[in-house]
Amino acid sequence: SRTVQLDFQNLEKAPKRLIETQRVSKAFNPGTFLFRDLDLVIGPKTRLGMIGHNGCGKSTLIRTLLKLEAPTSGVVKHADQINPLYFEQNRE
Repeated sequence: SRTVQLDFQNLEKAPKRLIETQRVSKAFNPGTFLFRDLDLVIGPKTRLGMIGHNGCGKSTLIRTLLKLEAPTSGVVKHADQINPLYFEQNRE
């Protein structure tokens, strides 16, 4: 049996913008975009849900927001104090 414990201390001192994107786009083929010109601010209390068909770019968007994958264009910024964690859907 495994357990996970998350600790959200000092939320009152957390930065207002944890992740911010400015005109972020991702394409694997020229002219075929998964997403384009995304402006997004994720703050301490943001909850984000994504729904879409297989292969539409949900995981790619998450990896781009976490800087695990570079965007085709635009900028992804992280607050200095955060260390994002990502649990992949096919994690072993």
